[in-house]
Amino acid sequence: GKKGREAGGEGEGLKPTPIPGIPENELRRVIVRRTPFGMRVSGDLVVEDVGGPAMEAGIVEGDSILSIAGTTAEVMTWTSVFKAAPLPFELVLKKNPNAPPTPAASQAHETPSSKTGGGDDRKKASSHLKLSNTRSPSSVRSEGEGGVSREPSSMEAFLHRQLKETEARLKEREKQLESSLKATQTRLNQFVQANRSYEVEHKRLTEQLKKVTAEKDEAIPRARAAEKAACKEDMDTLREQIRALSKQLAEMNRHEKALTLQVSTEEQKCEALQTSLDEMEEKLNALQEFSDFEIQKLRADLNEVGIELKEAQKAVKKKDEEILDLENHCAHLKAAKDRLESETEEKEHIARQNRFSSAGDQAKIEELETQLKQSREGVTNLESQLGASEKKLTAMQEKLTQSEQGNQRQLKETEKKMKQQITMLTTQRNRFKRKAESLSHTVKGLMREKAQSANTVSGLYEQKLAALVKEKKAAMQALETYKKAFEQQLMGSKSVKKKVFMASNS
Repeated sequence: GKKGREAGGEGEGLKPTPIPGIPENELRRVIVRRTPFGMRVSGDLVVEDVGGPAMEAGIVEGDSILSIAGTTAEVMTWTSVFKAAPLPFELVLKKNPNAPPTPAASQAHETPSSKTGGGDDRKKASSHLKLSNTRSPSSVRSEGEGGVSREPSSMEAFLHRQLKETEARLKEREKQLESSLKATQTRLNQFVQANRSYEVEHKRLTEQLKKVTAEKDEAIPRARAAEKAACKEDMDTLREQIRALSKQLAEMNRHEKALTLQVSTEEQKCEALQTSLDEMEEKLNALQEFSDFEIQKLRADLNEVGIELKEAQKAVKKKDEEILDLENHCAHLKAAKDRLESETEEKEHIARQNRFSSAGDQAKIEELETQLKQSREGVTNLESQLGASEKKLTAMQEKLTQSEQGNQRQLKETEKKMKQQITMLTTQRNRFKRKAESLSHTVKGLMREKAQSANTVSGLYEQKLAALVKEKKAAMQALETYKKAFEQQLMGSKSVKKKVFMASNS
C-alpha cells in the first residue's frame, strides 16, 4: 500500500481536488513526488508520450490534464504552474476511454531510486544519457549491486528518445548554420566586390566633386553678378512700369474728376427735373381739383336746369289744361254763337215776316250780336294766347334742349381736355422718371468704372511686384537646391564608403 501511494495514490495529507461534471470513475488522480515526471503534453493538454514516474503512476497516452495542485489547467499557463507547484502535489487527469487496461499503480515495485530522492535519479539519467551514445535501448543494461544486469526502466527509454530528438535537432541546426555560413561568405564576397566598386566610384565622385566645387566657386560669383544685373534690370523695368502706371493713374484721376463734374451736373439736372416734376404734379393736382370743382358746378347747373325743365313742363302741362279749358269754352261759345246765329236767323226771318217788329226785340238782337262779337273776340284772344303759350313752350323746350346739348358738349370737351392734360403730364412724368433712372444708372456705372480702374491699377502694380519677387526667390531656391544636391552626393559617397569598410571588417 505504501508503494502504491508513492507512485500514484492519493498521498498523505493531500485532499482530493473536486472536479464537477465528470464522474470519479473517469478521473485519474496522481501524486507527483519528483521531477522530471517523464510526460510530454500537446498543445491541447493531451498526453502524447509517457515514461518514468508518469508511466509508473499509471498515466497513458491520450489522458487529458484537468487540474494541477488544485488549479485548473490551462493551455498557456500549465507548464509554469507545474514547475512552481511544491512537491508533492496532486495531478488530476481525465482517462482516455480508448486506452488499453494497465496494471494498477499500487502493484508496481518501488525502485531504489524512488527511495533515494530526486538527486540520485538525475545522476542515473545523466549516466544513461552517456551510455545511450554507444548502445541501443534494447541492449542497455543497468548494473545494480552484485553486477547483475537488468532491463532499462521507462525513464531511461524516455530520456533516450529525448536524446535522439536533440541529436536530430542539433544536426539540423548544424546544417542551417553551414548554409547560413555559406550565405554569409557569399555576401562577404559580394561586399568585397562592392567595396572595390565603391572605392572606384568614390574616387570618381571625389574628382567630380572637386570639379563641381571649382565650378561652384566660379559659378557663384558669376551667378551673383548675373543676379545683381538682373535685379538692376528688373528694378529699372519696374521703375519704368511704375512711372507708366503713375501716368495712367494721373490720367485716370483727371478722367475721374471730369466724370465727377459730369455726375454733379447730371445730379443738378436731375434735381431741376425733379423740381419741375414736382411742380407739374402740383399743377396736375390743382387742375384735377379745378376739374372736379367745375364738374361739380356743371352737375349743379344741370340739376338746376333739370328742376327748371320740370317746372316748365309743369307750366306747359298747366297751359295745356288751360288751353283745353279755353278750347272747351270756345266750343261752348261757338255752340252759343251757332245757337245765337240760328236764333238771329230765325229772328230775322221773323223780322222779315214781321217787318214791323218791336223796338225791344231789336235791342235784344243788338245785345246778342254784341255778346256774340265779344265772345268771338274772347275766342280770338284765347287762340292768340294759346298760340303764344305754345310758341313760348316750344322756345323754352328748344332752349332747354340747346342748353342740355351745350352743357353736355362743354362737359365732354372739358373732360377730354382734362384727360389730354393728365395723359400729357403722366407721359412727361414717366419720361422724367426714365431720364432720372438712366442718369442714376450712368452715375453708378461711372462709379463702378472708377472703382474698377483703381483696382486694376493697384492690381497690376502688385502683380508686377509679386512676379519680380517670385522670380528672385525661385533663382535663390534653385541655387540652394544645386548646392544641397552636391552636398548630399558627397555625404552619400562617404556613407557608402563607410558601409563597405565596416562590411569588409566584419
